[in-house]
Amino acid sequence: MKISHFFAYSSLLLVLASCANTVELTTRFDASQAAYILEQGTATIKGQAFLKTRGGDLKTAAGNMATLVPVTAYSTERFRAIYGDSKVTKLNANFKDTDPRYKDFIRQVSVDIEGRFTFTNVAAGNYYVTTSVIWEAPGYGSYLSQQGGALYNNVSAKKGETVEVILSGF
Repeated sequence: MKISHFFAYSSLLLVLASCANTVELTTRFDASQAAYILEQGTATIKGQAFLKTRGGDLKTAAGNMATLVPVTAYSTERFRAIYGDSKVTKLNANFKDTDPRYKDFIRQVSVDIEGRFTFTNVAAGNYYVTTSVIWEAPGYGSYLSQQGGALYNNVSAKKGETVEVILSGF
């Protein structure tokens, strides 16, 4: 019995590993395109992230991080590789030769129990906002199956304004 569980688990890991693809980006990171995220701004971006289960329950991004990414040619290519034409994905994209400076040009905040988050002092500009809503549900045998995925949406912030965004996969 333990051997069959081992093979079932190994098969599951193999399937999950095959979902990750390695992506080589053609666009190079240009720090000057992303630099506005480092400026002290007067805009606020507020949001909430959730997904609905097949049974109708709402699951939130509680406990995860929400990420603010400036829209650049580089980040746009990354987001297309991750999400394609959707606003939600279960796929993992591994990027070949990610520019190490990229992480220095994003901001992150914690998501509360209701799936809400707020970025303050945001500089005017266009951004991607992303987070994950993930939960486990009964799967094969006694194993749990990961549900949900990563979500994103586009926002445009102007000086002094508060922008509200919903991350729900639509």
